[in-house]
Amino acid sequence: MTDLPSSPDTSSAAGGPGRGSAPSTPRWVKVSGIIAGVLVLAFVVMHLAGGGMDGHH
Repeated sequence: MTDLPSSPDTSSAAGGPGRGSAPSTPRWVKVSGIIAGVLVLAFVVMHLAGGGMDGHH
């Protein structure tokens, strides 16, 4: 049987190999997601207000 280490593994807490948390999402991904969400929300609001995608007069 193997002995368990007496101190916690610090390499996973420092971002090293191990069962640490996943790396955080890059800022550009978050900003792109927010921009996409705002554009979709604007499209939905315009469509519900009757001003979007209406090419027939």
